[in-house]
Amino acid sequence: PSASTTVIALYRPPSSPLPLFFDELSDVIAAVCVECRDTIVVCGDANCPGSSSSSVDERLASVPEAFGLKQLVNKPTRGDNLLDILATDDPSLFTQTIVDDAGGLSDHCLVTSSLSLRRRPSPAQPLSFRRIKDINTAEFEAALYDSELFNSPASTVDGFTQQLADVVTRTLND
Repeated sequence: PSASTTVIALYRPPSSPLPLFFDELSDVIAAVCVECRDTIVVCGDANCPGSSSSSVDERLASVPEAFGLKQLVNKPTRGDNLLDILATDDPSLFTQTIVDDAGGLSDHCLVTSSLSLRRRPSPAQPLSFRRIKDINTAEFEAALYDSELFNSPASTVDGFTQQLADVVTRTLND
């Protein structure tokens, strides 16, 4: 699996035009696929019932499928209709996808799934420090005044910034 996961959460109001929704959803997924190599998850309420209680509208189903995403919900999420999607390009990361009526708290069922992500350990970062209290500030100041920062400063902002970093680091190292 990839190092990170991108989640696309969606909601389509029932009154919005379907062809426009399918086009826009396709554009969003395509943009995400172009911009990153993350695991992709698309989830939400599409309000696009299919021909059976275990499917969404086949035009909706074709959008994630075109990008290699697999729909994980296959039970009705509102009455006898499957209106919600949870689709991913890596179904092996998801276990126990459940459709639960959640005690009737909503007109839609609650869709839950366990997502197994491994956190990669952060690489060790070398740490260096200086004992600032041991620096003779008068000598440090004199060394900076005698350096090219004051004798021949760089003529550009970027050049001076680099010169400043180099001179201060060199002076502190000395």
